Amino acid sequence: MKFENKNLIIIEGKNEVQIDTLEELEEIFFGKEYASKEENDKLKDRYAKIYPYSLLAKKNVYLDMETLIERGKLKKVENIDINNGLFINNDINFFLSLCKVDQIQILEKIESNIFTGEIDKTKMKGNYVSVNIFANEIITKNLNK
Repeated sequence: MKFENKNLIIIEGKNEVQIDTLEELEEIFFGKEYASKEENDKLKDRYAKIYPYSLLAKKNVYLDMETLIERGKLKKVENIDINNGLFINNDINFFLSLCKVDQIQILEKIESNIFTGEIDKTKMKGNYVSVNIFANEIITKNLNK
């Protein structure tokens, strides 16, 4: 594939796509109709996509810092383990969770800040940063906002 210098490079298995926006990534994973869905329906779509990977990776799926999703049902919990959890409360955390289970790899142009806006990149070299390396850190920051 020809390098196009886009904001995001998404690698899934042997497939690679180069895109500029989170909305393009959402469309790839969920289809064009995803953007116009209600948030509850988007949540169901994210859960349906991540659930099989959670089983394979033996990780829990969480809605937020207090809510476990177990067999499609919400359950209040305390003291979750962010490192061993997958989070679907928003699209960013969903894609970061896919990174955590090595389903996708995301390379982001250093200056684009779609996923890595909260990460200090001043000492990084190169044009792209591997989002996968920072997945837990970014999820933690997103959950604690």
